[in-house]
Amino acid sequence: MKLQNQLSLFIFFWFIISCVFGQQGSTDSFPIILNRAYDFYDKGNYKKSVKEGRELLRVAYELNNLEYIGEAYYLLGLNDETIEEYGRAKEKYLKALSIAEKRNDSIFILDIYNGLGNIASLRDNDFEKSEEYYLKGLEIGKAINDPYKMSFIINICWDYLENEQTQKVLPYLSDLYAYSNENDLKELSIDEAKSFSNVNYILGRYLGEKSNFSKAHYYLNKSITTAKQSSNYEELSDAYLADSKVFEKQKKIDSAYLQLMNHNKFYKLFLDKNMLNKLQVEEVKFNIEEYERALELSQKEQQFSESIATNRSKLNRVYLIIAILLLILVFVVLHQNSRRKKLIENLNKKNKALKLAEKKAAIAAEAKSNFVSNISHELRTPLHGVIGITSLLLSEDEISPKNKKLLKSLKFSGDYLLGLINNVLLMSKIDRHKIKIMPRSIELKNVFNHIGRTASYSAEKKNVAISFQIEENVPKYLILDDSVLSEVLINLIDNAVKFSENGNVWIRAKVPKEANVDLKEKVFIRFEVEDNGRGIPAEQKESIFYKFSQISGNESIMEGTGLGLSIVQNLLLQMGSDIHLESEIGKGSLFYFDLLCGITKVKEQEKVVEKEEVIYNFDNKRILMVEDNEINKLVTQKFLSPFNIHLDLASEGNSGWEKIQKNTYDLILLDINIPYFNGYEIAQKTRAQNINTPIVAVTASELAEIEEQVYNSGMNDILIKPFNKSNLLEILSKYLN
Repeated sequence: MKLQNQLSLFIFFWFIISCVFGQQGSTDSFPIILNRAYDFYDKGNYKKSVKEGRELLRVAYELNNLEYIGEAYYLLGLNDETIEEYGRAKEKYLKALSIAEKRNDSIFILDIYNGLGNIASLRDNDFEKSEEYYLKGLEIGKAINDPYKMSFIINICWDYLENEQTQKVLPYLSDLYAYSNENDLKELSIDEAKSFSNVNYILGRYLGEKSNFSKAHYYLNKSITTAKQSSNYEELSDAYLADSKVFEKQKKIDSAYLQLMNHNKFYKLFLDKNMLNKLQVEEVKFNIEEYERALELSQKEQQFSESIATNRSKLNRVYLIIAILLLILVFVVLHQNSRRKKLIENLNKKNKALKLAEKKAAIAAEAKSNFVSNISHELRTPLHGVIGITSLLLSEDEISPKNKKLLKSLKFSGDYLLGLINNVLLMSKIDRHKIKIMPRSIELKNVFNHIGRTASYSAEKKNVAISFQIEENVPKYLILDDSVLSEVLINLIDNAVKFSENGNVWIRAKVPKEANVDLKEKVFIRFEVEDNGRGIPAEQKESIFYKFSQISGNESIMEGTGLGLSIVQNLLLQMGSDIHLESEIGKGSLFYFDLLCGITKVKEQEKVVEKEEVIYNFDNKRILMVEDNEINKLVTQKFLSPFNIHLDLASEGNSGWEKIQKNTYDLILLDINIPYFNGYEIAQKTRAQNINTPIVAVTASELAEIEEQVYNSGMNDILIKPFNKSNLLEILSKYLN
């Protein structure tokens, strides 16, 4: 040890001795007393825990140490709460809270709010007060990202369910689902197992009250399994009772009765255990009351100090021994600090390794995303040629009926492949949390018309009749994200058509009977997709929403990727909803979900009108198309051939830029990925020369990935490949008509 350290230790030693002899208080440091008190508490020796807490409070007041005054009040309150002296516990918690707020100790405030919330709920049955404390604690927990916030979510959701306020659980579902999934396969401590069991109980009970029976049983069974492993009879009893009520709601009386018997069994075990705990609590109460009476009969702190003064010489020797022990303790602490430093170094190394692994995982995820994006781009470009040329051939009168049938099949295959690519891209965006919900004012009838046109060919192929119905009480104009709604409904319709050959599919929109939102501002709309196909087996109602999952049992209809229903469920979660399924083998299936939609105000309705038939007039308009793919050029030329348009073509960036400089155009169709100068560079050069010709980016890339860069480079619009004739004419009409 260096001389400087030895001198510091010597000074510290004599400082301790001077403090010991100069002060007639406790010779233990605050943390030692506090830890000792909590050790007694954890072992169930509440009398000694209270004694140590009182000693800590006395010494902390003598030295005016606010931190440990607050800690002492909280400890004493915790003991009072445990032995069900709720009035005294509340008084001490409030004193601790006042001190913690002065010190701005967020973590300590969390513990106190939880205790106050428990007392308001258990003793006073004051749900509003307990809700207030839990919400305050939850707000602080979220602000400092403390894991303890989950305890508040569990407590508040439990109270909501107990007080029949089921709808209030909705904002916390994402946290509950995340906690359930993250801890599903982990080895849990006793406290973690209790939290995990409670989370799954809340989810199961909520889903049961929402009539999502399969998921309700799934989460309640998870709760039961965990509670059994940790012998938590109270959680077991509650979970079996909730499961019994779900079965009763399903009118499955035998299953409901079986679970009720299980509830009674474990409730009796809980009562037996609880009775033993009650006896122990009463014994502890008696011991503490005896201690309090003994303390009152003694001469308390002043008399105790006087007795110490009369035995000064003996106590001085004791203090000296204690000081020596403290010196030994200092050496032990120094040794522990050395070990602690090594431990911190090891932790830092592991943290660095963890960060490196996290970085590698992020790079791998980004590489996967880029790969999916690049592959989709490379597939979309030739698909544009296939779908475009097929569409052109179908419009020719000279094509024989036999060949038209073949061309329709080819176009369907192209559209199917495009849909598959879009689904893979969409799943990738969902995995990366890149989905953005963008509500706007729409007319639901127009959305249904578009969906009907999209699904018509696959329905014809399977000889399935599709019908749409919007009930009269559904507002004509709504505020929602129609692109996400279309994606959800198209996937559900495709799924229904696949399993309903020669049958029927019905798509409905209505206001559910249980909706209680003010219709002047918002409304719940229930969307249903029903078929009379083969139905879905009960054991597969849960698994069909997993990625790549398909219904087994009939190889003739094992088609598709198994992504559709997974996409549906994830998109609905993004919109604050969930998918529900009712199905019976041989009779068909009903999928439905509820969306909370805004209602468009009267003045805004004028903006939502059906597109009138447009008369295109492009006479003598001059358009430059910069495109390196000959098939795409041919398709575009054919699309524009009926119009008196002068179409100029360029195959790469250099020639395109030269034409822009030499000629005047009414519109430029500019492919982004072309040789030499790419589309972004050409657009920037064009704007730098003060050429204001409208430029439309033509690309097979995903819109979200290129949108910002397109507009930043000076382009006016985007046309995604593969596009059809109407898409192209709509763009031209926007800038040329």
